Amino acid sequence: MARHASRIERAAARNILRRCLNVKRGENVLIEVWDHNLPFASAFVDEVCQLGAQPYVQYQDRDAFWSEFRRGSPRYFGNAGAIERAALEAADAYVYFMGPEDLYRSFQKARKSPRFWKAFVAYQEPFYEIARRTGLRGSRLSIAYADRGDARKWNVKRSTWHRELMQAYQVDPRSMLRDASRLSYSLVKGRRLSIRHPNGTSLDFRLNGARPSVFAGVHGRDDVRPRTHGWGDPTVLNDLPWGVLSVRVAPHSGNGTLVSNRPSYYGWGKTEGACWTFRRGALVERRFEGGGRGFSRHFSSARGGPERSGSLLIGLNPAIHRAPNVQFSELAAVSVQLGQGQISSDYPSALYPKATLAGGTVVLDDRPIVRAGRIL
Repeated sequence: MARHASRIERAAARNILRRCLNVKRGENVLIEVWDHNLPFASAFVDEVCQLGAQPYVQYQDRDAFWSEFRRGSPRYFGNAGAIERAALEAADAYVYFMGPEDLYRSFQKARKSPRFWKAFVAYQEPFYEIARRTGLRGSRLSIAYADRGDARKWNVKRSTWHRELMQAYQVDPRSMLRDASRLSYSLVKGRRLSIRHPNGTSLDFRLNGARPSVFAGVHGRDDVRPRTHGWGDPTVLNDLPWGVLSVRVAPHSGNGTLVSNRPSYYGWGKTEGACWTFRRGALVERRFEGGGRGFSRHFSSARGGPERSGSLLIGLNPAIHRAPNVQFSELAAVSVQLGQGQISSDYPSALYPKATLAGGTVVLDDRPIVRAGRIL
């Protein structure tokens, strides 16, 4: 017998539709879902109806996906058919349950040509062209990552991971935006930023007045955030349950050491206990309690990988504590991201690696703005 949506799933759907997507009576809501997330999707259908809006469910089948993938048929994935385009054209809001289950773990084992992968993602530009033109408001849910295989891979309890994500989906984005507004006001005016923690972290940066970008899962008329690597256009499609502020540091800025107390997750594995030492923004020494070899293999400067500080991230989501792939969104956690990309998820997009510290103190021009898990 099919499982019905739980109370926590209904609460999450209600918050996303009402506060993140701002769905109104009479609007059309397109819900794209894979088989393993059907119960959660049913909660969205019910909530859309309660809002007086019109739901339309677009179903994706896991077995059909992998069958075509094994045949090497990229056009099956890369082309959006007339029916799909018509649904997208008519939609005011869009909810996408990422999938299929075990997608990126299976990709790691795939042996496909660059030509195949180019055709595989060819649908993205037509999708975003339609979405920008119609003013689509979209949310992409990362609950698909919390599957059994990845829970074993990361050595976490799947039910705990799932529950934390569901609680994070229920956070009112307005509270995160209030924290972000205070931080942004200070960061634009600030010039010197220091990160401290008793674990040995002591790292200083210069700022140059760059306007921070905020990812809290909401859409605004003045949304001018740049596109994020590997994740399309956040002005169209917000990733949930993020909650993070990102600000670029001044070029050649960064002196000292950051000792991470949160893992970072990548398609090839994870790193733990990162200890990064910077001099004039360059990463001059790096050590790890775990995952160091994988990091060197994927991010070695000899391979053109980023070896210089690029952005600082400050988490905004009070419901996130240790959930894999979104741990940098933990409230008041601070992350150093390498490379000049704006921001990317740790997993599977791994061109811009991060080291994350929770419970530290961030001082801006001699005034604390973050301390012991709180934004001041």
